[in-house]
Parts: sequence; structure tokens; C-alpha cells
Amino acid sequence: EILPNGVNTRIFHPVPGHARDRNMILYVGRIYKGKGLEFLIDAMEQVVAKYPEVRLVVAGDGGYLKSIEAYIHNKTVRNHIEFLGWQNSDALNRLYNEAAVCVMPSIVEGFGLTLLEAMACGCPVIATDSGGAVDIIRNNENGLLVTYGDNDQLAASIIQLMTNEQTRNRIMENVFKTVQ
Repeated sequence: EILPNGVNTRIFHPVPGHARDRNMILYVGRIYKGKGLEFLIDAMEQVVAKYPEVRLVVAGDGGYLKSIEAYIHNKTVRNHIEFLGWQNSDALNRLYNEAAVCVMPSIVEGFGLTLLEAMACGCPVIATDSGGAVDIIRNNENGLLVTYGDNDQLAASIIQLMTNEQTRNRIMENVFKTVQ
């Protein structure tokens, strides 16, 4: 039997009246090579080319931050990425409630508690089809799964959740069922 992780819904929950920012893509997690942040940044180039007002907000820290900053130095999206550093639970709850979508682009992921935290806040999620994400996300039902390294698929998935109200609403409705 598989006993899934849980999430504390007293900490991570929808904030009544808090409006989502349709232009905010959120990444939450440690910053290291295995988290796939370069993959998300590469996909963001396509998203920003189509929607120039979009920005990627990165909440987390780690020893790989300098490498990521060097990676984006010559990228067209460098001015569309904001690094917040480590955030406490209250700040994360606010960010999950504000984001249009939360993306977990990991190469390998043990469980993906970030997904459950975002889902508990009603935030649509996208993750790679690796590790614990496949135990949480049912593709096109309570989130979207993409193949790691497929920039076109990740960009299209982000755009879909930003622009397709029917898909976004269906996923937002189902994330609560998953968390329960």
C-alpha cells in the first residue's frame, strides 16, 4: 500500500477574496540542479514571447543560485524572473494564492510536497512526469504532467492554464478533492 503525504490545510489554504495574478508563474523549492529550473526558464522564453507581461517568481534558495543567475544572464527572460529567496509558510500561502500556476520542473522528485501545498491553496499545478508527481497528479484532471526537457510541451501547458478558463477551472476544482 502507498500512504501518501499530507498537507496542513490550516497553513496552506485559499484566502477568500485574494485575486490571482494571471501573469505570475511560481516556482517553489530548493535551488539545485535536480530541480530543473533551467528547463522552466527555457520554456518561459516561449511564454514571454507570446505574453510579454508574464513573470516567473522563484521562492527558494540553495547553492545553485549563482549558476542559475549566470544561466539567465544572456536570456531574453532575465527581466521576467524574480528571485525572492527562502519564504516562510505564511508568505508561501500568499504566493500560492496569488499565482496563476505553480510549476515543479524537477528531473527527479521524491514526493513533491510543493504540489500539495499549491493545490491546498487552489493553485493549478504543472509538474514533470517523474518521481512523486505521478502519484499526485492525474494529467488534465487535477494538474498537468509534462515530459522533462520538452520545452514546447511545458510552455504550451503554462499557456494553457493561463488562458484556457475551462481547463483552469476544472483543475482548480479538482485540486481540492486531491488534497482532501
